[in-house]
Amino acid sequence: MSTTPQPQSSSQSASVDASSSSHDQDGPSYLRFAAMIATSALVMFGLKYTSTYALDHVWFSETRAYMALLMGGAMAIVMLLFMLGMCRNTKINAGIFSGGLWLMTGSLFFVRSQSPSTTRTTWRR
Repeated sequence: MSTTPQPQSSSQSASVDASSSSHDQDGPSYLRFAAMIATSALVMFGLKYTSTYALDHVWFSETRAYMALLMGGAMAIVMLLFMLGMCRNTKINAGIFSGGLWLMTGSLFFVRSQSPSTTRTTWRR
C-alpha cells in the first residue's frame, strides 16, 4: 500500500496559510504598533507648536518634547489595551506596558523637576 499525498483544496490551504502566518506576523504587527506610537508622538510634538503666534517664536522646547513622550507612553498603553485580542504575545505586551509606564513616569519627572535645564534664568532670583 503506497501513500501518495492528496492534493489540498483551496479552502484547506487557505486555513493552513492563515494559521501559520499568524505566528510569523507577530513581529511585523508589533513593529507596526511601534511605528504608529512613534509617528503619533512626533505629530503630537508638532501640534504643540500650533499655539505659537509667529513663526519666529518657534524653537525647540524640552517641555514640549517631554509632554509628547508622556502622551506617547499613555497612548501605547491605551492602544494596547484595545488591541489585546490582536497582540497575543504576553511577554511583548508586558514590555509595552512597563515601557509605557516608565516613559510616562520619566517624562513627568523631567517636566515637573526641570532638572535637565542648564540655563540660568534671571527671573528666578
